[in-house]
Amino acid sequence: RAVMFWRLQGYKVLAGPTTTASPDACPDCSDTGTIAVDSQGLELVWVGPRLANGQPDHDRMHRGHWIHPGHRVYLPCACLVAKQEERARQRIQAFNRLPDKLAACTFANFKQRKGAEAAFKAALGLVSGGLVLTGTYGAGKSHLGAALVNQCADAMVPCRFAYAADLLQSLRSGFDDGSYEERMRALASGSWLVIDDFGAGTGEAPTQWERGQMERLVNARYEGAKPWVVLTNWGPKDIE
Repeated sequence: RAVMFWRLQGYKVLAGPTTTASPDACPDCSDTGTIAVDSQGLELVWVGPRLANGQPDHDRMHRGHWIHPGHRVYLPCACLVAKQEERARQRIQAFNRLPDKLAACTFANFKQRKGAEAAFKAALGLVSGGLVLTGTYGAGKSHLGAALVNQCADAMVPCRFAYAADLLQSLRSGFDDGSYEERMRALASGSWLVIDDFGAGTGEAPTQWERGQMERLVNARYEGAKPWVVLTNWGPKDIE
């Protein structure tokens, strides 16, 4: 969702709180969510969904216009904007489906391991395209994938997290009820997608059908310029 920021270049409040409020209410708007100000140069800036690294996506930024000095304008209070952002963040976190055990994973609390430096830098710097992280159990792949999901959430960018087994089972179920194409389109069109444990749990390399489904999904996301990450215990030759 777009987040609106108000840039004020000098202002004074013309109309303060007009209702009786509790001592804990916002001192600027008494929890009404609106303040009236005398603009001395006000610019409206709309910032679209940010990049995964938290920086504004300048290609999707829209500039408003200047309000003439001295004109009264009614603006959303900072407390209202904060509440809206928090609700939006909660909706994104619900969409992400990140397991509780990975909810606290960030790049900041990642325990650096020998040989994981390149993977850490690749995940931290990923803003587009795709990434496959391979390594043995305990190498930190899931932590890096979850850190990317949380980084996207902080930037108000939806990022779906899914275990490969659950994702593939969902696609198999689609063959039974005729919803396969719909399910595949939903996975292919999302903003970000992180797939964990591809090929895990069976003791064998991914089957031809599993590789085929993953290849179709990755190709669809590549063609749609939708970022993706696959985390796997298997090496490149096993999943080619």
